[in-house]
Amino acid sequence: MVEDQLAHPGSLNGHRFKQRRSQTFKNIPLALLGDLANIVVAYGEAPAGERGSKRIAGPPISWVAQRLGSGETFSCTLTPPRPLDDVFLGHLSLTRGDFAGALSLEEARLRWARFQRPTDVVTVFHPGTAHLFSSLAEDGDSCLVLKSVDLELNSSQFALEGFLSAPGIPAAVAHIPGRAGARLANTIAFVRHLNELAKPLHVMTSWD
Repeated sequence: MVEDQLAHPGSLNGHRFKQRRSQTFKNIPLALLGDLANIVVAYGEAPAGERGSKRIAGPPISWVAQRLGSGETFSCTLTPPRPLDDVFLGHLSLTRGDFAGALSLEEARLRWARFQRPTDVVTVFHPGTAHLFSSLAEDGDSCLVLKSVDLELNSSQFALEGFLSAPGIPAAVAHIPGRAGARLANTIAFVRHLNELAKPLHVMTSWD
């Protein structure tokens, strides 16, 4: 059988193996296989919408990130489009003092450009965070969205916090204050869990 496969590398079995290698276990992105040194996990807070009007996508008012390889972090607040009330600040687990040094959008873009490297793969959990990222990133930059990763228990209502409470998943530890810091830590924990799940696939693809 082995000799026959070597003599016919384009056989059906060989084709199936190549097809399987190009995919990922449970739809885990290839970027999360193996070394996570160039993975930058990010999270942003959107401004509150005006009462009675639909929220309009725009720049974040808080943006945090961590490069998994080195542990470097990025954290800034941006000048909100309107004054923040106490209720919304409590929702963000931030204070007015956290916005005392808020940056303009242009300043935030410059700081982010200095932080982000050409080899980075910016990774977020929710599509809404990807929209916020587009306000900060250079034209043409994209990010990896993990909301649709199929872990069999996933659904359109999949809550990251609920998933991370499952047995066997290490608790997320926040290193940046506020709700943004906690959600960043949760997304990092999710990325590391996906990386662990995909290790058998990484071993298989390394054979080639």
